[in-house]
Amino acid sequence: MKLSLSWICDHLNLNKMDVDVDSLVERLTARTAEIDGIERVRFDKASWYAVQVMTVSPEAITGHCPELKSNFVLSGRTDAAVNDRFLVLRDNEKIRWVTLADT
Repeated sequence: MKLSLSWICDHLNLNKMDVDVDSLVERLTARTAEIDGIERVRFDKASWYAVQVMTVSPEAITGHCPELKSNFVLSGRTDAAVNDRFLVLRDNEKIRWVTLADT
């Protein structure tokens, strides 16, 4: 079973910014069950942006990013409506939807 640090901290009433993860793993292993491993997830949030949907069609979506002061044409998606907001990733000069693989 995988547990996020946020979930553990919520249930143990801890501030995740103050937690020493290695120490927490040792304490949990000693008191509850063996922990098989830790997966540290990091991402470059400097390349992530919020885009507001301006137009929607099955083939493409036009989004506006106030931070970049630009409009972008992205691939179509079925869950988008005008004024919705989604995360996009700037990969070199290309803008694309953020996916779970990016986290």
